[in-house]
Amino acid sequence: MKPHYQSVRPVDDRRTPAFMKIEGRIARPLPSESTGVVVRKFWLVQPWVIVTICLAIMIALSIPGFLTDVYRGF
Repeated sequence: MKPHYQSVRPVDDRRTPAFMKIEGRIARPLPSESTGVVVRKFWLVQPWVIVTICLAIMIALSIPGFLTDVYRGF
């Protein structure tokens, strides 16, 4: 008996886990409306803002150390 659905992917000689072989309608992700899962955006704050804040903190912490070294005369 020949299956009615033929795969368009080439046969893989390596061992592939069963969940990676699933194709068709069942493999499509469910829409968020049917699952009730809210899709959240990963970045709530832009990455450049985080980098700027980190740099500002590092500079603010290094200035007192530099001033004490200058005061002591290296």
